[in-house]
Amino acid sequence: MIPGTLRGEEVQVDYYVPVGFRLNGGRGRRHVGVVSPFSNLEWRDEETKALGADRRPLWAGCHLKGTKTIEEDCTEWRISRFIKKNVIYPESLKKSKASAIIIVNFEVTEEGEVGEVFAFNYEYQAMYPEMKEEAIRVVKSIPKFT
Repeated sequence: MIPGTLRGEEVQVDYYVPVGFRLNGGRGRRHVGVVSPFSNLEWRDEETKALGADRRPLWAGCHLKGTKTIEEDCTEWRISRFIKKNVIYPESLKKSKASAIIIVNFEVTEEGEVGEVFAFNYEYQAMYPEMKEEAIRVVKSIPKFT
């Protein structure tokens, strides 16, 4: 399994996923938004940073969709859908109705699994540790890429 390639070389791919938390009332579940995830392919060499990729990791089933663009769009949509479906607004913040956008950065390993995961707040918004932990929890549970 090769998660990403650039000029025929295996490379690690980092994804950035903005996860927006906002409580609209109701049960507190699925009251999150995910702006389209995007990837930043990083060449693991100090001298070279790649601007594009020959191949990015794909969500299982997306590799059968046709063109490279359609396959990558499918993967981004599936990541967004997975996060929206599985993120739960933190119970401890319901009373304050806090909202924030947490940017989650994760790598896809050579085995196609989610590797290291980092989260940080968007711009100058307050960082809510509960939102950060929830966003990381869900990203770590993303199924294996192909």
